[in-house]
Amino acid sequence: MEVTVINRVWLRETLTYIIYTLLKSREAKEILDEELYEMLKYIVPDLSYRDFLKSLITLEIRGLITVSLIREGVRVIRLVA
Repeated sequence: MEVTVINRVWLRETLTYIIYTLLKSREAKEILDEELYEMLKYIVPDLSYRDFLKSLITLEIRGLITVSLIREGVRVIRLVA
């Protein structure tokens, strides 16, 4: 998968697409939020954790992922579709 740095102007929609694509391309369809956030920080260097969580909420509302709390501060993200 080709990695490009994303301009902040296009961040919101692009970030949800990047998250969905990363999950879809993985063999395992689940990932810890910390691991996914670190992967995204490589692609989008100025990504805030707040923007990351907003994108997760957007994908969850659309029914594409589920986010479960496995212990305090640790979430597991699963691909639904």
